[in-house]
Amino acid sequence: MTTPIVTLMAQAAAAGVRVQRTREDHLDILGPPAAAPVAKLVRSRAAEVLRLFDWTHAAVTAPAPCLLCEKPAILRDPANSKPCHKVCADATLYAGHRRSRKGATV
Repeated sequence: MTTPIVTLMAQAAAAGVRVQRTREDHLDILGPPAAAPVAKLVRSRAAEVLRLFDWTHAAVTAPAPCLLCEKPAILRDPANSKPCHKVCADATLYAGHRRSRKGATV
């Protein structure tokens, strides 16, 4: 069974791996040598990782509390249609998890 991509990103962050999208829609993956196995897994699933960063198809609706910061958000996460700011989602993604302040998975 394949590890869910968000779980893989959490494992990568815990191992010290830093993943960023470049302007050319490639991934920069940096980390310590000991994290090479998880970094290779992230690179092998680059298309899925890039989709986490892609909000071009996010719905815009009436304001609702962001699941991460609880301030009004008009965007809906394209992965699950829950209200969320792109900035909040990116910050938690870089931190290696996608959990709300209330504990709900985003």
